[in-house]
Amino acid sequence: MVCEEAIQVKIWKDVRFITLVALLLLSAYFVLSPMVFKKTGVAVSFVNANADCAGLKAEDVITQVNGYHITDSTSFDQSISDVKAGDFVTLLSNNVPASCTATSDRDIGFTVRDLSATNLKFGIEIEGGTRVLLTPSTSNVTAAQIDETARILGERVNLFGLSDIRVTPIGSNLIQLEASGLSGGDIQNFLAKQGRFDGKLAEPLEFTDNNANIIVGGTSYPVTLVGSQLDVNGSLHSINSTFALGGINFQITNITNNSAIVLANIFSGNDITNVLTDPQHSGITPANSGYKFTFTVQVSKESADRFAKATEGQPASFSNGESYITPQLVLFLDEQPVSSLNIVSTLAGQSLTTPSIQGFKTTRDEAQNEMLRLETILRSGSLPVKLNIERVDTITQSEGSGLINST
Repeated sequence: MVCEEAIQVKIWKDVRFITLVALLLLSAYFVLSPMVFKKTGVAVSFVNANADCAGLKAEDVITQVNGYHITDSTSFDQSISDVKAGDFVTLLSNNVPASCTATSDRDIGFTVRDLSATNLKFGIEIEGGTRVLLTPSTSNVTAAQIDETARILGERVNLFGLSDIRVTPIGSNLIQLEASGLSGGDIQNFLAKQGRFDGKLAEPLEFTDNNANIIVGGTSYPVTLVGSQLDVNGSLHSINSTFALGGINFQITNITNNSAIVLANIFSGNDITNVLTDPQHSGITPANSGYKFTFTVQVSKESADRFAKATEGQPASFSNGESYITPQLVLFLDEQPVSSLNIVSTLAGQSLTTPSIQGFKTTRDEAQNEMLRLETILRSGSLPVKLNIERVDTITQSEGSGLINST
């Protein structure tokens, strides 16, 4: 009996040992396999603001340029050495055909870095890159303004897909940017980018016998569905085309067999004059098994009037005990939708220069984070303080690679 128990214990230990070895081997394979089966190509580090490359974004992998096979950044540089300004350049990006138009000689609008030799993610000391210290151009800047500026830069990082940039506020007068695989020029281009904010009212159209109405200022304007176009006031419009009704500019974003979506231009970055976050104008309160956040925005009189026109007479429905109009206010940053807000029906048709932004989340932390995110988006047109580059440290990828090779 004792012998049988001893055998069972030994078998159990053997099974655990074999399982542990298998897991270690599997982990080693996933970590080291890129070293054995070397990746070829280059990763896009940064896409310049003036680039003419439809759809190209940071972290895309380029494996061909004008038919030339790209293995690393050196072969990429060679492939564009004869490119002239205005040349049409074909690419293979993420194994999908793409193209760019050269912005200048030997420049097709983006920079690249070599692919990592492993699946591990390292900092700039290993992968190479740039560390930048930024200081405000004036001395009377508070720690809160520095934190706010860092949040806006962080939001731009997320929007542009630049996962290799880390933004960190340091004390009350410094912001540090660490960017793996990016050059000092890339960082300067990133800082020069100004987020373009737009707030648009998304009005859904449901067609009955190919007919629907767009409501502006309480007046219904007939719209007819004609194939894949909309007939507005006798003119045909396709997706992405614009038109005006009742003093409001619209853009068509979607057309189907029985529906469409049009966006009414309400706010731009210039219309947001201030975002009030003091306790008198903002806060988080418990509500309906969750938390409601509120903050106030000051907007121009012209945009307040556009809001009143676009929302007056809109149909409403109840949700979570509150009445909202059907169209939502969609927030865009650099033409990308980043959030959508319901509009309380009691605000419809009112010209408010200090509207209140409200939202709901399950936990207090989620409400706090979403409120900060929306405040950042609304302030994204320009940074709260002007920044100067105090110091730039560049670490080459070869220096970083040497640290791995020497271990």
